[in-house]
Amino acid sequence: MRNLPLLLLVLPLASAQSTVPSYTRRASATKQIKTAYGDFAVWIDDTKWTQTDESATNEWGSIEFTKGPTLVQVWTEPKSRALTDPMIEEVLNQFRRMTNVAVVTLVSKQQRLVGGRHILAVQFSITTTTPVMRDGRAYRDLRAYCYLYSGTSGSIQLIGSAPDTIFNHEVGDIANFLNGVEIYDQELPSSDATKNASSISSSAQQTESPLIIERFTWKALPNEFSEQHFEPMAVTVLNNLDSTITTTTIRIDFYTEGGVKLAERLSFMDSVPAHARAIFTYDELNNGWGKYNGMAATPAYAEIGSVTGNINGRRCNILTNGELRVSSPWVTIAAEIAAKEAEVAARKSEIAAQKAAEKKRKRAEKEKKKHKETTQ
Repeated sequence: MRNLPLLLLVLPLASAQSTVPSYTRRASATKQIKTAYGDFAVWIDDTKWTQTDESATNEWGSIEFTKGPTLVQVWTEPKSRALTDPMIEEVLNQFRRMTNVAVVTLVSKQQRLVGGRHILAVQFSITTTTPVMRDGRAYRDLRAYCYLYSGTSGSIQLIGSAPDTIFNHEVGDIANFLNGVEIYDQELPSSDATKNASSISSSAQQTESPLIIERFTWKALPNEFSEQHFEPMAVTVLNNLDSTITTTTIRIDFYTEGGVKLAERLSFMDSVPAHARAIFTYDELNNGWGKYNGMAATPAYAEIGSVTGNINGRRCNILTNGELRVSSPWVTIAAEIAAKEAEVAARKSEIAAQKAAEKKRKRAEKEKKKHKETTQ
């Protein structure tokens, strides 16, 4: 995935809609890095991301950042690009021209406001002919998450990618990185060409992944925590395809607060009809006080690791988006209990301090009275 070609497009001012979702950079993104071309910068969380490369020619500049096997490349050029027709197909073609890419598929596209500028967010799945090395390991299936923009000072493309097996775990950090882009120039004025982009971008907002995770729950009662009990988990999905998905498997991964994977569980369903909803369930055994079978520590959260199923006779890794993560009820309720205990302790400390202050005041009054009596 290194040396990805520049992705070219113009996102028009005319396509702004009140329904376009808006994003801003995270408070943890405190390090600013200027780009080689254009009035652009990126703000990064340097406790997570490491800058590993920077280069520039007369035509383009690139900066590369890594976090384990996850890679983000920031490409800029001084030219403001005219709209290609169709826009998304041109982006796909540029991926396909990479020598080691066998298959590239558009997963989703959406128009967004990022820092007050109109951005096109695009996701792709990529299968390579030869393995791609990431953090010392070889991968052939990748997912890419891109922000694309062109304005009066030039063009910028932010391309985040990760192995498909961990993409759902990494997509949050990739999105936070991409939302750290800062654009100082002006958007290009609307034209006949950009009106076409408006219709494309409008339809892009309706494009979704094949399977939407509408709801992900993990429940338990506080009074169960001291004894062995089952905690019901449920994943509500919407099949966005025109085909039924059969022999479907959802893998649920469990992680510590620090992102260490503890275990995985599988939930199965015979079929999910086209454009229908289904609920996958799994009962997780808690042996009491947050000790789960097969886990070396208490999990802080669970997330959807993968979804597989048969579509039109083929076994597929099914791309998903939506509510992919849920907090552990043990951690959530334990935190609530700890907060209440801390509140009680603070109140007791406050009362003790008030009593001590009152005792000191009375002692001072007594000493003052005694001193007055001896001096008379």
